[in-house]
Amino acid sequence: MHEALFLHPDFHGFISPHETKSMKSTKTFRLLSVWCAIAISLLAVPNISQALNPGDILVPGTAWLGGKGVDVRWNAGDCCGTWGNSTNICPSSGQGVYCLWKWQCDELGNRLYVVRDWYCGTFLKGDGTIEDWAYQVYDGAPLMGMDAHANGSGYVPVPGDCVLWYANCGNMVTHLAVVDTVDAGHVYVCEQNMNSSGRATLNRSGTNGSSLVRSDGTGCVRGVVHTPMNAAVPPVIVDNTYTNFSASANWSTGSSSTDKYGTNYRYRSTAALSDAATWTANLTAGTKTVYVWYPKGPNRSTTAAYIISTSTGSKTVTVNQQLTGGQWVSQGPVTVNGGVNTIKLSCWTTTGFVVVADAVKWQ
Repeated sequence: MHEALFLHPDFHGFISPHETKSMKSTKTFRLLSVWCAIAISLLAVPNISQALNPGDILVPGTAWLGGKGVDVRWNAGDCCGTWGNSTNICPSSGQGVYCLWKWQCDELGNRLYVVRDWYCGTFLKGDGTIEDWAYQVYDGAPLMGMDAHANGSGYVPVPGDCVLWYANCGNMVTHLAVVDTVDAGHVYVCEQNMNSSGRATLNRSGTNGSSLVRSDGTGCVRGVVHTPMNAAVPPVIVDNTYTNFSASANWSTGSSSTDKYGTNYRYRSTAALSDAATWTANLTAGTKTVYVWYPKGPNRSTTAAYIISTSTGSKTVTVNQQLTGGQWVSQGPVTVNGGVNTIKLSCWTTTGFVVVADAVKWQ
């Protein structure tokens, strides 16, 4: 059985070198965000402390973020900077940047952002000083030129984003992890000071699948921080299981097709009536390429009509759902207004077939 680490409230920190808001080196008292989810939860995690040494690599940088990550290292359960300070070179300035204590959870995010030249400074909290707890990076995001998105807000993380957990919630002190990859139902992250694999899985639900919960049940996700310097542009995906999908009770749920997106899909018989399935998303204005995903089959309509909202009205495209299923099928670019946009799948076409509503994507 493993226990969460909670420090005495009278503990006030250590002397260690930091950088000020202007990023000039100085020395100051700060309680760093070490408490980074040392609460390993009540899971039966194997004790491998004899097998790993502090600083050992759990996940090589070449094994995540498409080969452009940084090494994820073993912390050995340290809370308080025993392994020293992390300093890394910012490529654009050539200067060393203090990236918090080795190998705390927030050190991983700070080190990645400095090495990738996304942010050449120490992570801040909301008052402009160096963060003391990992969750404070969320408050400091605007001061660092980054965007903070509340959990469940509709924003879907992209590789390189930082996921932040609340303090003292769900058997976790607080935590920061970095997104590696995203699929229909999950966000996969790399992390330090949490487990011996250096990886974890978050389950997706809610609007756009933006509500995140660790698969091991620990902690309470506060939100996601994205830096515009990260070139990964998030697509907006809406699956039929998301809350911003709607269809009448006439649309049955199926899961037998192996080329589906996510866990299931909706379908109904074609008929000469208006009973569309609708995917809704809040988009930024501009040109997006629209994609649709459906499991193909011989009983599918060859003229399934998707009605796409655009800046000038709506555009209808017909898709042969007997072909090219189980993948993103491009419907070409459209220009959209900022705000609510929809894609509808009509059942009003040649009778004797079914139309399948699975997932759509704007990118």
